[in-house]
Amino acid sequence: MEITPAQIDTLAKLAKLQLSSEERLSLQKDLRAILGFVDQLNELDTTDVPPTSQVTGLQNVVRPDEVNYDFDPKEMQATMPSVDEEGNLRVPEVFTGDSPSH
Repeated sequence: MEITPAQIDTLAKLAKLQLSSEERLSLQKDLRAILGFVDQLNELDTTDVPPTSQVTGLQNVVRPDEVNYDFDPKEMQATMPSVDEEGNLRVPEVFTGDSPSH
């Protein structure tokens, strides 16, 4: 497949790249080789190859969202630097009253 210098310039502009003349020629050569390989793939006979959208065989694997306490909350709270009366972890203030709200 032919890649024109104008197409290379357009691609470079879209990618916000500033290419030297040597880089343009190198990119043109590389893209030509890549697209030539893709053209070869298009010539393969895939008649007996089933369509593949994914390879694991799994579909829509989800689990219910359930609260599960596999730990003792009191034991975990003992490792925290600061806990309030309700057992919540207390952290240093991040925002002050002067901070704009989003």
